[in-house]
Amino acid sequence: MSRLNADQLAAEIGSPHYWRRNTARRLLVERNYKDAAHALARLVENVAPPATIINALYTLDGLQSLDRGHVLATLAHPHATVRRQGLRFAERWLDDDVTDDVTGKRADEVMFN
Repeated sequence: MSRLNADQLAAEIGSPHYWRRNTARRLLVERNYKDAAHALARLVENVAPPATIINALYTLDGLQSLDRGHVLATLAHPHATVRRQGLRFAERWLDDDVTDDVTGKRADEVMFN
């Protein structure tokens, strides 16, 4: 994996193999491949497996490329695990009341329903 470029590593974030996902995330952040942010954002915004979305979120955060739109996409996701992770990142925008804006629900409703 050490020979993969930014786009290839971003694609590995969606791997079904835990080691490959986490290694890709580590390499993207260590190498500061900010040009992978667009591909990672597509993973967050598309209907992908929860592990893929969560890893993409953490990678975007590690690259300091996570924005409010990424978090909003996770808060509307059908899988509760993804919504919970989105709430963790949403704390940055609590003044904007991010959960009410998108879902019309309180944070506890997003988290447990």
